[in-house]
Amino acid sequence: MITLNKFSGFSNILSAILLTLSWFSIGIFMWNEISAGNFLAMVQNPAWIPVNIFYLIATIFLIPGIIALYFNQTEKSGALGLIAFWITMLAIIWYLCIQFYETFFWPIIASESPSLFKAVGFSPSNTIIYIQLMLSAIPWALGFILLGIVTIKTQLIAKWTVWVFTIGALLFGVGMMFPIWSIGVILFSYGLVKYGNAIRKV
Repeated sequence: MITLNKFSGFSNILSAILLTLSWFSIGIFMWNEISAGNFLAMVQNPAWIPVNIFYLIATIFLIPGIIALYFNQTEKSGALGLIAFWITMLAIIWYLCIQFYETFFWPIIASESPSLFKAVGFSPSNTIIYIQLMLSAIPWALGFILLGIVTIKTQLIAKWTVWVFTIGALLFGVGMMFPIWSIGVILFSYGLVKYGNAIRKV
């Protein structure tokens, strides 16, 4: 019988696998565009939509994992646990909306109107997008920090695993440089696998 914990545990593991594959696929298939800072060409690359769809799926499967993590700690986590849960869920949903927009709308806009893409797409001159990304990083960082504090307090998962997961989440969500994001993805994904294994065994 598949329980919520087993499903959520496997969801975390699947999320980690897809996140890692999609992130490093961007570096493999779009490195020329990234190194040249040519974001217009990057979103028009044939690999852009398939790679980012896996990214979307990875983020979707993260949701049941966080839900199970909270409900397995709810008796011990108190008000702080509830706050951490809602902020983290807000951050994930916000990030999911950004990913949907980037995946499906950017290629169309870039193809139909390169000048419009400069206004609504990711480019060094577009301060609005940068500000929006920075704002989305605030609940992401706060949510995962609080979630880490709560998880250490409840002792559901080993403390070192929580630290790895939390640091990975911060580097992935807040970092703006490709190497920092890469380290964040590795740590975050590793933490997700450990969280997933712990949850499905509860």
